[in-house]
Amino acid sequence: MKEFLHSFRGWINEDSRSSIMGTLGLSSSAAMHAIWAAKKLGVEEHAFLLLKFYYLRMLHYYKNEGGGEEKPSAKAVKKSVRWHIDYHAGGTKHTIGHDDETLERTLLSWYGEQGPWVMRDALAILKSAPKKYHKRLRSAGTWKTLTSAVETAMEDIEKEEQEKLRAKIREDIMIVFPDGFFWYNVTCTVAQSTEGRVMQHCGRPSEGGTMASLRDEHNNPHVTIDWNKETMKVHRCRGKQHELPHEKYWKYIYQFVDEVGIKIFDERGQKMSDPDTPLDDSLYDAVHANSNIPTPPLPS
Repeated sequence: MKEFLHSFRGWINEDSRSSIMGTLGLSSSAAMHAIWAAKKLGVEEHAFLLLKFYYLRMLHYYKNEGGGEEKPSAKAVKKSVRWHIDYHAGGTKHTIGHDDETLERTLLSWYGEQGPWVMRDALAILKSAPKKYHKRLRSAGTWKTLTSAVETAMEDIEKEEQEKLRAKIREDIMIVFPDGFFWYNVTCTVAQSTEGRVMQHCGRPSEGGTMASLRDEHNNPHVTIDWNKETMKVHRCRGKQHELPHEKYWKYIYQFVDEVGIKIFDERGQKMSDPDTPLDDSLYDAVHANSNIPTPPLPS
C-alpha cells in the first residue's frame, strides 16, 4: 500500500511539473516549489492550479499596476512574470540565499490568512468543494475571470449548503401546526449555532440532552427546549436571552409535551444570570394544568 501511495504521489507530482513547465512556461525549480507549497497547504494534487492563480495575479499586476508611463506588451509582461517567478525559485542564475523570499514561502503567504481573498477562497474551493467547481477555476485565463469564477463558485456553494441545511431542517421537523409554526429537532452544530446566535443563549443542550426549537413559517426561532430523550425530561424551556417564553407560545409547548411524551417538565423560571432570584413557576404550572403530565408536589 505504501509503495502504491508513493508511486501515486510521484505520478501527481510529475503531472503537476509537466503542466507547470509546459502550460505556464516556468522552470522545473518553480514546479518543485509549487509542489512543496501545495503539499503544506493540503492540496498536493493542485500544485499546478496554485501556481497558475499566482501567475495570473502577477500578470495582472505587471500589466496594470507595475508602474511606468508606457504599457508593456503582453509578451514583455509574460517574460517579466516568468523571470520573477523563476528567480524566487532559484531557476535563474540567481542562487537563493537563506533569507530570500522563496517562491514556496510566497505561495504559502499568498494563500494564507493575510493573502488576497481570491486566493484564500480559491484554496478553500480546491480543498473541500466538489470537482465541478475546480473546473470553473481551471478554465480561468486572466485574473479578472479567476476573480469572477471564485466569486460565483463561492455563491453557488453557499446556496448548496443552505439547501442542504433546509433539507436537514425538513428531515428533523417534529410537529407542524396549521398556522405555519413547527417544532424542529436541533441536531447539527450549524443549526445549534444559529439557534444560540438568534436566541442569544449558548446554543448547546445540557449533557446527554437534545434541543428542540419552536420556529415560525419563516424559520425564525422563538422558544428553545432542552430535553433528554432517555428520561423524557425537559430541563429548560426558554425564550430569547434565557427569559421564559412569551405566553403566546405556551400552547405550542403544551402540544410538544403531549406529542413527544414528556414525563417531567422541570422548567422553574430561575434566572440564569442570578440563581438567587425567586422562581417563576407560571410556565411550570401552566404546562401541568394544560398537558397530560401529572402535577408533582412542589418541593418545599
